[in-house]
Amino acid sequence: MLSRFIAALVAMAIVNLASSLAFAASISLSVQAGPPDTKTIVKGTGLGANAIHEVYFGLQQLTFGVTDGAGKLTLELNIPETALPGNQVISIIPHSGNGASAQKFFEVRTNWTQWHHDAASTGRVAFDNVLKTTTVKNLGLSWRLPGGSVQSAPLLVDKAVYYITSDGHLRAVNRNTRAPVFNIVAGALPLTAPAYGGGKVIVAAAGKIKAFSSKTGALAWKANLPPGVGTPVVSDGIVYVVAEGNTNAGVFAFKVDCGTGGATCTPVWHALLGSTSSVPPIESSVAVGGGNVYAVAGGKLYGLKVGCNTGGATCTPYADWGSIRNWAPAFSNNYVFAVVGAAPVELAAFLANGPSLSPAWKGQFDNFSKNGTVTVAGNQAFVLGGGMLSAFPASCSAPTCVPNWETPLLGGSYATAVAGDIVYALTEDHVYAFPASCSNNCRPLWQAGTGGLPFFAPYISLAVADGNVYVPGNQGINVFNLNNLSGQAFLVDKARLKPSPQFAAAESRLDIRLSAARR
Repeated sequence: MLSRFIAALVAMAIVNLASSLAFAASISLSVQAGPPDTKTIVKGTGLGANAIHEVYFGLQQLTFGVTDGAGKLTLELNIPETALPGNQVISIIPHSGNGASAQKFFEVRTNWTQWHHDAASTGRVAFDNVLKTTTVKNLGLSWRLPGGSVQSAPLLVDKAVYYITSDGHLRAVNRNTRAPVFNIVAGALPLTAPAYGGGKVIVAAAGKIKAFSSKTGALAWKANLPPGVGTPVVSDGIVYVVAEGNTNAGVFAFKVDCGTGGATCTPVWHALLGSTSSVPPIESSVAVGGGNVYAVAGGKLYGLKVGCNTGGATCTPYADWGSIRNWAPAFSNNYVFAVVGAAPVELAAFLANGPSLSPAWKGQFDNFSKNGTVTVAGNQAFVLGGGMLSAFPASCSAPTCVPNWETPLLGGSYATAVAGDIVYALTEDHVYAFPASCSNNCRPLWQAGTGGLPFFAPYISLAVADGNVYVPGNQGINVFNLNNLSGQAFLVDKARLKPSPQFAAAESRLDIRLSAARR
């Protein structure tokens, strides 16, 4: 009898617990991680019915809304541009009374998904709320990713760092814990820089392009290409790659999810162009923007429509222009930037919306560079060559432009990148940080040694994200940061959440209307 009584009590407790859990307030997010300014849909359930609720990010009220009769609330939220990296808490609390509230973490995290950051090859990260002109001087070497000589720019995707090493391996390491994720043979050397899209890490090598699972490293699909390949770029579910050296030379477009289990894929479309007689230096790539694909191949700059054809058909470029160096173009603000000429070498800006490709302006810079990438940020275009960092105006009204400012650097030139208000320059032996609003012969805010870079690796570049600077070298990837970053990995006491005066009047008017409706 006693055992039956105890069993009944237990059953009752379980029912009561289940009931309380069913009505517990909770939050779901459509996007749970991303950089500052990310949009996410916040859905609250189990809240008080037909009542005003306030939504906070950290201690800042961002918006408010009214729940429905079932205690549900749905609002679009913009993560603040000032958000610091790490786990930050989103809270929903009632405007008045002691009703149910809920909290959920959003991880502020910035990705670097292409060798020059994005499909447009701008080399620019819009936000870095940690490293500024006032803090970058405190950067120090925090740790080093293993693997010996690194041959290309690293990728930063979700919690992992992906990079190519001189043994032909694609390595993945957790960027928070530093634990290995996988280490696989990616292909025959020389390998280009990887690109990310659709849960795949795509790598091109001599005559091949391969897509691997970003979680396990398993081969998803592969395809054959001409022998001289450039680095792939992913945009809107399509992988673009330049390949030269036989009669099929040109640009190839593949669906990023074109196959599984190691299947051999065929391109969505293919544009015949470039050098067919010999394999050129593997320095070509593409930039995607404004509905077009801009490719450098065979010493020319080509423009192709993004959806120019399907079913493996051949596409024809709508425009081309000669005398281009075999370096990657960049697209920004309706201009295509490319390095042109031989003596002198110039940065050229092409208007991207015209029926033809002809330079709107040119600007001369030193002609010795191992990596002629252009970084475009705001109103400036940065290029590195011959031990000189040059900042040209991104838009110029004259046919010949001079730099806004220049400053000399030590060592052979590789690449630039911009994060926030800092421009980073990478040479053979050093990495530098300058204010983007520098002046002629200005001094760096910070510099550090790299331990040396591979002599010829045209896709080497650095990556910047969440207050970390990832710099390839002969001994792995050097990771520089301030050594004191910590995300807000704890829930916020509701008593600390104070309504913003910005919303006080609107909330008060709404409260009056709701009170009248209840009477």
